[in-house]
Amino acid sequence: MLFVRNIDARGWELHLRHPNNGDSQNKRLSHDRSFIRACQAGELELVKAVVERSQVGLEARGAYSETPLHLAAENGRIPVVQYLCEQGAVMEATSAGDATPLLMAASIGDLSTVQYLCKQGADEEARGDIGKTTLHWTAVIGHLAVVQYLCEQDTDKDARDMNGVTPLGLFSTQWLPPCGSVLRRVVVMG
Repeated sequence: MLFVRNIDARGWELHLRHPNNGDSQNKRLSHDRSFIRACQAGELELVKAVVERSQVGLEARGAYSETPLHLAAENGRIPVVQYLCEQGAVMEATSAGDATPLLMAASIGDLSTVQYLCKQGADEEARGDIGKTTLHWTAVIGHLAVVQYLCEQDTDKDARDMNGVTPLGLFSTQWLPPCGSVLRRVVVMG
């Protein structure tokens, strides 16, 4: 028998294991999915309830091996990001594409989450699956404020990806979008 308890009025459900049921793996997946969805949606109270009941680990994994911290960061859910970090979530955990939560926050241009994770000690030099750093990805995507912040943090502007290309080298000399201009100014002027 499966017991289901509503946590809040929005319909989030937490599936609880019955001690006599041998199908605990499926129920564990239900726990993980509910927790992961709550992190992704920014449902801080539900996230707290699950963590406080120790029903799901902070390192539960989603479909692409992303942790709850990845999903909260990727969706700009700073209160959930802060709570998960306070509870000991691993900031350097990598998803299937070797992305860290910092890289995911930077990829959507969420400056406040990037700043928070950096202040908590997240590795700005961590590389994704093709060797690109957070600065590489942020510059290519075009998040100017995040590029400026990373440059102010002394992120390695000369880091090379698997093809030997630096963040600035990603841009042609004839076409420099705003992020490329910022990088050129930082690299050339120091």
